[in-house]
Amino acid sequence: MQLVGILIAISLLLFAGLGVAALFLAGRSSRSANEDDPDPRR
Repeated sequence: MQLVGILIAISLLLFAGLGVAALFLAGRSSRSANEDDPDPRR
């Protein structure tokens, strides 16, 4: 039973890591997409 708890904890940590990586990559891609947009002040 202890092995199941360890596996659940490892998978939760992996999912958390994937979530952080996805947020980081999404932030980078949205910034680079915004650089391509024309300047709205013109």
